Amino acid sequence: VYTIEFELSDGSESCSYSLTVLEEPPVITNVVLFEDGTVIEEGSVTEGEVTLEFTVQDDCCTEGNSGRVLWGDGDEDEYEFGIGIFNSSNPTPNQRFSFTHQYSAQGEYTIVIEATDCSNKTSQVEVLVKVSSQCGDPKILAFLPQRTSVSVGEMIPFQYLLMVPLPCAVSISIDFQDGSELYLDQVPANSNSARYAKTMQRAYDSCATFNPILTVTSSEGKSVSDSDNVIIVSGCSTATPSPTAS
Repeated sequence: VYTIEFELSDGSESCSYSLTVLEEPPVITNVVLFEDGTVIEEGSVTEGEVTLEFTVQDDCCTEGNSGRVLWGDGDEDEYEFGIGIFNSSNPTPNQRFSFTHQYSAQGEYTIVIEATDCSNKTSQVEVLVKVSSQCGDPKILAFLPQRTSVSVGEMIPFQYLLMVPLPCAVSISIDFQDGSELYLDQVPANSNSARYAKTMQRAYDSCATFNPILTVTSSEGKSVSDSDNVIIVSGCSTATPSPTAS
């Protein structure tokens, strides 16, 4: 509180009044959510990665201000703001922030943006985000038997190359269409690479034409298959018919 006094130069009149300067808490504005560079309508996200942008300004402190972004899943990011010089062309220094976060499960999350200035005055804004899927669709980039015409019992190298929808896990199966057990494989969640390649070997013990089917299924139940390959197995011996009486 400041007291301001006025007095005429001849001393005949004087007056005074009190001026109270109030410091307002920081202001958080222009909050926007993005998914793959597109503004998210009503906070709904089809996959788990979200980008949050916002602006923070303070009317008094030019330094010593800090804030946090609480993502609602136990993770958080920290930032500092308001470092600037107040003058006629820049009366309210502000700063724009951008953070990207990956959710690891479907659900609704409340994002809390906090801003605290050097006088410990705090503001916060809440944003609801709905993660309907944490991963995209799995993709089969290649499914290739190295030989498509073989003899019975001959080993065939099968190679498959996948695009894994991180951070989801995927299960892999190959049905060789000969009545045998499925070949099974899996990629765990949070794999280090989005690409997964493997080669396995298999032999057929009967002669026919086969269409092996590769199926890849994410932990969210999204599935894709490839059954474009045709394998011809030949070389089976044919039993000699018994002689008939003449």
